[in-house]
Amino acid sequence: MLLCLACGCAWMSAQAMFEVACRCLRGESTRWYSNGNLLVARSLAASVLALLVPPLALAAQKSRYINGHSRLSAFMQLLKKALPMTIGWAWKDLLAQLTRWSEEDKGVPPYVIRPVIAVGITVYVASLLHIPQVKAALKEGQHSQGTLLQRYLCLSGSYMLAVGYSYNQFVRYLVMLVTDEISEDAEIYAILHVVVQAFYFSAISVAISRTTTWWSAREDGLIHDMEVRERHRETSNKPNKIKSHPDSHIVMDGVQIELGEVFVHGLAFVYAWGLYDLLQSFFFPVLMSCPSWKTCDFRKNFLFALIVTIVSFIFTGLERSAKKKTKAGQSAQLLITTALSLTCIWSWSNFYSTILSRFTSTWTRLYPSNVLTVLGWHLFFTLVAWLFMSALYYKELDRLRIARRTREELNQQHPLEHMDLEGILEEIQVEADEQTHKQDSLTVTTVANHLEQI
Repeated sequence: MLLCLACGCAWMSAQAMFEVACRCLRGESTRWYSNGNLLVARSLAASVLALLVPPLALAAQKSRYINGHSRLSAFMQLLKKALPMTIGWAWKDLLAQLTRWSEEDKGVPPYVIRPVIAVGITVYVASLLHIPQVKAALKEGQHSQGTLLQRYLCLSGSYMLAVGYSYNQFVRYLVMLVTDEISEDAEIYAILHVVVQAFYFSAISVAISRTTTWWSAREDGLIHDMEVRERHRETSNKPNKIKSHPDSHIVMDGVQIELGEVFVHGLAFVYAWGLYDLLQSFFFPVLMSCPSWKTCDFRKNFLFALIVTIVSFIFTGLERSAKKKTKAGQSAQLLITTALSLTCIWSWSNFYSTILSRFTSTWTRLYPSNVLTVLGWHLFFTLVAWLFMSALYYKELDRLRIARRTREELNQQHPLEHMDLEGILEEIQVEADEQTHKQDSLTVTTVANHLEQI
């Protein structure tokens, strides 16, 4: 819930910055909107956000209201959580506009430009994550501390949404190649499109879940090998007291880890977009007779967002209540909860876009005005949405505090009833296994001694 609210605020803030960039570049021109100009506006918005987010996040972190329990404290906590996410949304929209400009204006085939963008953004982000200073800054950022320079270095961790979007753009193109040849009838096409999306989502669910599980084990092995080689290198160089360069195997293992982390994070967003595409392809074309959410009015988008929110909360609660012990189960659980959260965010962002577009277009038609008035309405809606999200954020924090206090009181009154017996049993089992291993080793040693005497 808290992550959904923060991500929604981040998306609205990125859109507001894009509108400001458009108005600044457009001026009074009425024929300004082209793919090239919009690409410049997206680039400008992403650059401005990259400059403003780190100092604003640092100011929010050092604010005296950040650790309180008031509504202002909730707003500051929401601001601190949402600001880094605006970079991800800005880069995602920038890649979308770059793809559109390359295909429509420059005539580059989709099967060429989309994989090129996907590979390029993957290598770029992995190269940033491989820099030692960036690694140290990201590690320090996990504790919500660090200097302004470290926060600028942490921006590379906000590009994962753009990476996932680039993967999804290429995969979606492959799916559209199949569905476009199905039928010319709108209703038959809509139903068969849902069937294809269902098969596609089932396939990527199995593939991404297994890939994530495999990479988790692979990453642990690479980290272990790097630590062993590093200790061996330090031990071999200790008598000479000479600081040598890292082993080439250590460097290659580090590159594999960075590329793998970026790739797996991107796959998580592909899974989320697959679920989102499946739901909206069923709701809008089949149930509402709309080709997409963009052609439906804001009322139908509100209904879709409301249904998705209710379903997301139900399934998220069920998934979190189930304790998965295997890596495959934990990976699937994380993928499902993340996909449901992102689907909820995207559905409400569609509702926000449609109602804002309808309002501004109607206002401009009834009351012809300059561009500053339209920009003012955009900023006004963004401010209202922030205040509403902040109120929801405060209510959720208050609910969590009450639940935590109730649980602590129950633990104090009935400590034995709420003791973590499962964890104690696991510790006992581990100790028993160790004792058994020691006894086996002692038995083997004794037998060996007897054999030597014989």
